[in-house]
Formats: sequence, structure tokens, C-alpha cells
Amino acid sequence: MPDSEHAAWDTKIYPVAMRAPAGSVATEYDRSHLITYARLLDASDSGADWREAAVAILGCDIARDPEGAEKCWNSHLERAHWVITEGLARFVATDS
Repeated sequence: MPDSEHAAWDTKIYPVAMRAPAGSVATEYDRSHLITYARLLDASDSGADWREAAVAILGCDIARDPEGAEKCWNSHLERAHWVITEGLARFVATDS
């Protein structure tokens, strides 16, 4: 597995990076995963079990790597919250 915090893990199993980007800069990864972030927020807001959502939305293999799947879920959900708060303004600013 690559060392980079948000380097993709086996993309045949996981369609997203192991961890979402962190920090206060909107990235190309963020831009390309806006639908994923929206789906995560919807699942969380509707009370979906994170394990089921992690499998369905992020492509995580809970049986193979439950800890990694939970970290992936938490990281992407946290980033999704950032995107809809302060991140959205940064997306708009970089498009201008």
C-alpha cells in the first residue's frame, strides 16, 4: 500500500482513496468525489449503518479490513462535512 495519506489503495476493491484529503484546500480529488460526498452525507443523515454505506458507497471490504474501512468511512464523511461548509466557498473561489 502506498505511503501517501490519500494514495489510493487497491482500486479494484476500493474505488476511493483510503483516506480523503485533509486540510483547508479543495483538491481535484474533492472535485471528482462530490457525488460520493453527497451520498455519504445522505446515508449519515438518514441513519444508515456506516458499514453498509461504506460497502455500497466507498466499495470497502468490511470483512477483509474492518479497521481500514471504518477509517475510510470516517475520513470521507469528515471531508464531506468540510466540503459543504467552508470547502464550498473555496470551490467557488477557485472556479472564478
